Amino acid sequence: MINNGVTLVDNYGAYAPLPPGSSYYHTAANTAGHQVKASPGVFYGLSVNTAGLTSSVTIYDGTSTGGAVVGVYSTLAQGGPVGPANGIAFLTGLYIVAAGGTAADITVLYI
Repeated sequence: MINNGVTLVDNYGAYAPLPPGSSYYHTAANTAGHQVKASPGVFYGLSVNTAGLTSSVTIYDGTSTGGAVVGVYSTLAQGGPVGPANGIAFLTGLYIVAAGGTAADITVLYI
């Protein structure tokens, strides 16, 4: 569980606390797909804890890759969290695909 003690950097370099009740999903492996959350919520971004090699993460609003693409993020450099400044709502669910060469170690932030 991530709470008010964790901050997210927005596009302007400002730090803002994540809302109470925020959660995270961590993986260090490529995946053909993983259902992070199966109900509506807000995607706040992702952190690249260890960079991958020719890898990326695609975020979907849905329960599969058939959902709308929320964003595609490169995981070639360590850093983050990166994502929409104020979060972006997903209506169906939060589904991710981590793909490419050597997998990155990532943490996805959401509520």
